[in-house]
Amino acid sequence: MENGKIWRPFCGHDSLNLEEARTILLQEAVACPDAEREVEVMGNMYIVVLHSKESPTLKPIYWEAKPCPVLRGSWFEVISSERWLPLSQEEADLLEEAHTRKDWRERARADASLTDWANSNRSPDANNERRGAAPQKSQSQNTVVLNQVSCNGYEAVWTGENDIVKIKTDLTSKLLNKVGEKVGISQQYGATKLTRGYKEACLPTRTSPPIGHLVFVIHGIGQNMDASDIVKSTS
Repeated sequence: MENGKIWRPFCGHDSLNLEEARTILLQEAVACPDAEREVEVMGNMYIVVLHSKESPTLKPIYWEAKPCPVLRGSWFEVISSERWLPLSQEEADLLEEAHTRKDWRERARADASLTDWANSNRSPDANNERRGAAPQKSQSQNTVVLNQVSCNGYEAVWTGENDIVKIKTDLTSKLLNKVGEKVGISQQYGATKLTRGYKEACLPTRTSPPIGHLVFVIHGIGQNMDASDIVKSTS
């Protein structure tokens, strides 16, 4: 849940169909700016409406209801092992652009290669010492920042090719981090892990169960008057 919204993932089959439809829509939007596509999801009970100029929405097929927003989850904030929050499309686009830049990735790989070369050329005693006990980093030792980008109210910091942290930049977080540094606490307050992609693989074999029966319920006075007929029809 985020800001009163509960985000639920589509199954793998629906996600792949939505991504394929989105790719086609982007191609069609070149010639037709108001292009639109519909994709049936969740056991063909709902439709996702994809529009080239608007955010996608989800609406039911067999009854009337207010459309729900649909978010293309490509970047997530990991609150816990079970709670992954999708970032907004604007944030995801910004992180994707920063993540796929070649300059810092090439530098990170060069640094990693240099470290591997140095370790392989150590003396036997040094290698044995390294295998026996890993060196501990001091709390005052700063982590090397390979890449960094400012988002809405936080900084996304890369300390490895796939190690990204979200650090809040509000006043409270800054003050608490300064206090933590003075007392020797290295962990950042308000820092959470960011990850590219969802925790579960998107497989086409993961589908929603097909519709077996449709039950139409009569509410109000009609429900009491036709109770026996409703039971007969649905039994």
